[in-house]
Amino acid sequence: MTGIIGGISLKKFKNLSIPLPNLATQKAIADTVDHIFALCEDMEVLHQEELALKRATVGSLIDRLLVAQTEEDTGQAFAGIASRFNELFDHTSTIDELQNSILELAYLGALGGDNPKIVRLEDLLAFGPRNGFSPKPSALRTDTKSITLSAVTKGEFDEKKFKYIDDVIESESHLWLRLDDILIQRANSIDHVGASTIYRGAEFEFIYPDLIMKVRVLDDVEPEYVLYCLQSPSIRRYFRDHATGTSGSMPKINQGVVKGAPIPLISRPAQSLTIETVRELSALCELLRSQVWESERLQAELMNALVHAFVGQGPHGGGAANETTEILAQASDVLARKPSSSDQSKALAAIESSHEEKPAERSPSGRLDLDLGVKFTEAVLVGAIVTEFFKVGGEPIGNFRLQKAVYFARRHNGERVEEMKYLRKAAGPYNPSMKYSGGIAIAKQKNWLREAKGRFGFGHMPGPSANEMADWIAQFGFGEAAQWVADRFRFKKNEDWEVLATVDYAIEHLQSLGIEPDATQILQFIEADDEWRPKIEKLRLTETSIEAAMVEVKALFGTGSEERTQ
Repeated sequence: MTGIIGGISLKKFKNLSIPLPNLATQKAIADTVDHIFALCEDMEVLHQEELALKRATVGSLIDRLLVAQTEEDTGQAFAGIASRFNELFDHTSTIDELQNSILELAYLGALGGDNPKIVRLEDLLAFGPRNGFSPKPSALRTDTKSITLSAVTKGEFDEKKFKYIDDVIESESHLWLRLDDILIQRANSIDHVGASTIYRGAEFEFIYPDLIMKVRVLDDVEPEYVLYCLQSPSIRRYFRDHATGTSGSMPKINQGVVKGAPIPLISRPAQSLTIETVRELSALCELLRSQVWESERLQAELMNALVHAFVGQGPHGGGAANETTEILAQASDVLARKPSSSDQSKALAAIESSHEEKPAERSPSGRLDLDLGVKFTEAVLVGAIVTEFFKVGGEPIGNFRLQKAVYFARRHNGERVEEMKYLRKAAGPYNPSMKYSGGIAIAKQKNWLREAKGRFGFGHMPGPSANEMADWIAQFGFGEAAQWVADRFRFKKNEDWEVLATVDYAIEHLQSLGIEPDATQILQFIEADDEWRPKIEKLRLTETSIEAAMVEVKALFGTGSEERTQ
């Protein structure tokens, strides 16, 4: 391929090499592929039918739980769910049903051990509801940021969804978000109208737009409890039922509808117990989701490894017959059993080991440990970085900054972008496996790290077994890289981290294609990528700002063609 976006000329396309067996073999291959495609279509139909049955079963079991009147009824409903838990909750849609039922149980007062009294939301408010303000966005980075609708849509505040504005907002204005403000979308699609979240950030950092309402509860009410009630299926239905709007327009709810939302009031201790229970159960739902995502990722890697086994070996692109047969036998056995993540990991490891020799690592004691690999090494680096940041600031480091810090440390250690499994995601470069099965996950499993809430939200800090990392950090030499990242990036804003990582990634990628890029080419590269295009507006990227970032990137990592050829 050539060019910034990447394309192939007609001449080169016509010169592609095509293996041409005899006509009988061509027909046999075509018949086999047709047969496999037919099987795939049958499997997809069966999968959708199975998923529909699971959803119906989950819905029925949850309905029994929600309408239970006695402890015996509740126990039987729970028993029905528990007996088929692993079977039923292996898809994100059924896990969503489970999480919605948790919120509904909270709304019904079943998690707090108290009998609720229904009141209107306005009876619990110290402020609001009040609409925000939507000025025109600025073409430049300014001191004032206004959140967008998407900062609220998912139910958790997303600090990366904002736009800069030129307007000066007085410090006493209600528009500034404060800790524990509850935000409610007053206009959106019918599925999202009324979506709500709670603000946990710093004061005077964001204002909110006209399509969002803000409320603040009284001091004797837990804001998080009210949020869970607003997020429950009952209140979401209430908002949808009371939404107005003509055909083709955005459904809206007004302040009167929000004030009249029926909230079950329970005692303050019962509110605290409900919050604690919802947090714990929601964390389990997130764990279930991560297992589903990891299973899907492993299946994709398994199939990629199979393809590699077929076409990546042998002088003519085909795999050796005996090796391929053995690999297929291993994979077929695993897939036939609806494998768990560990099953798929073993199958993937078996396939990878058939065409790749991995060097053994040694533990600090000198004992040969064949189980160590890239992900364990990544866990040590993650631990070193979290320890270094916490040592000075005393605050947890969030996932966004931790992802970037690991990226910067690896680049500092001399790794090239093409060697690192970072993807061009919206906030990328981003390594999805690091959180769910890689360094972060392993470090948490070993209690080297733990999640905690700090002044800037949830993040990672040293865990109860953090002292176990010291020997590993010293062996791998990660202490210097972690300190280097902390010294150079600790006081930079998230936007600066993202700009530098984005520009560095773009430079490296274009250089790998034989292109020595300038600021114009990097801007074109970002604009041509569907995932990264929004960065231009979000980060206010211009050729001038990219040139400045290129200078800093070169000073940090020595990025350049002269470095690549050494």
